[in-house]
Amino acid sequence: MITPPLYWNGVHFPSQGGLPVKISNTEFQECCCGTVFDADFIVITYNFVAAGGIDLDTRTSITAPITRGPLGWCKSNDDAPLYWGDDNTGYGVESCYIDLTHADLVSQTYVEVLCQAWWYGTKQSGDMSLDIKAYLGGTISQVGYGFVNTGGTETANISSAYNVSLHSSACVITPDTVATVRYNMTSGILTFT
Repeated sequence: MITPPLYWNGVHFPSQGGLPVKISNTEFQECCCGTVFDADFIVITYNFVAAGGIDLDTRTSITAPITRGPLGWCKSNDDAPLYWGDDNTGYGVESCYIDLTHADLVSQTYVEVLCQAWWYGTKQSGDMSLDIKAYLGGTISQVGYGFVNTGGTETANISSAYNVSLHSSACVITPDTVATVRYNMTSGILTFT
């Protein structure tokens, strides 16, 4: 594992507390040295264990170049091409996926997704991770609160640690921002900010 700079070749790497998150040499090569990945689907998973807290409520929106959502508890379930896997009131995962082959995105060069969350149940450390998987081809189906791809090829698998501090047992209007995820369909580069 290496620790890259926060920016390299115009690419912003995920960070925690202002410090870069360690990524593998392969991930570094893919992000910085010209290797790109294609994707028809992007699955965004909020991953939380009991030590972080119980019942992380998520809010996910496509913010550019089109707007869809927000999706999550006390909001919509689906707003094509963005889909939500339902409310997990325990611990584990909540997920969304973006269908990049949808007519609203197929002619676009990028998509930007705002990922937000708050603890509805018990907040412990507040720690969680945001996991991103990209797939070329296949079909997406829901399993539990997550999504799986059948018949396609996984082209990216990225994870970054975050801490969610907001705790409220109400429908929150402005949750904590976990990350903004941007995928450039032309260059194949996925970034977190």
